[in-house]
Amino acid sequence: MKYSIVNLHYNESEADYRRALQSIAYQTFKDYECICVDHASISGLPVEEIVNEFGFSYLRLHENRLCGFGHNEAIKAAKGEYICFIDSDDFVMPDYLSLIDTFNQGEDVIFLGVQSFGDWKFQFVPGAENTPKLSDFMFHANFFKCIKRSFLIENDLWELEGMVMSDYDLCKKIEKTLTSFSFVPEVIYMYQTGKPVTWVSDIDEVSRIHEEWSTAWEQKRK
Repeated sequence: MKYSIVNLHYNESEADYRRALQSIAYQTFKDYECICVDHASISGLPVEEIVNEFGFSYLRLHENRLCGFGHNEAIKAAKGEYICFIDSDDFVMPDYLSLIDTFNQGEDVIFLGVQSFGDWKFQFVPGAENTPKLSDFMFHANFFKCIKRSFLIENDLWELEGMVMSDYDLCKKIEKTLTSFSFVPEVIYMYQTGKPVTWVSDIDEVSRIHEEWSTAWEQKRK
């Protein structure tokens, strides 16, 4: 199998969750699996039933140990050569995997074009004119990338469990280890902004990390 898509769910709305899974199901490229991880949601949404409707794999955790634990468990279970991450309140274009595969020549990481919808507007298209240089993408979340599974495992690149925004820490590790990459010079991932944070209760910690991201971003742009 070529690609494994990892999707984490925690108390997401049914409308957003179905939109995310529908966008995965509508892929024109068919050599993939989707592993849906439920972090012990307490919203009452029938997550397993919804996942089964789409024919995807379902993995329920017994406690919410934040994103890092869910990502790590899904990567261990994955059968695909490459891992893609799609959040439960986001969605992807129908040619998401097709374009990744077109520009994938066996590299460790393929960087993706991302555009936001919601309160905070941004667009990142690697390699496009008037966008940040490729190295800036190291500072952002997993959904900016498609990563070779063997690259993660052989270099022991796991997310820190119990850490807020653990994918930021993973991205810094990838930056130190990466030897080859390519990129998709088109927007294929739609990222939702402006929603309340449901994963953690420590909003001050989330704000601190967002400030760290912003500072690092501005420093690299100078």
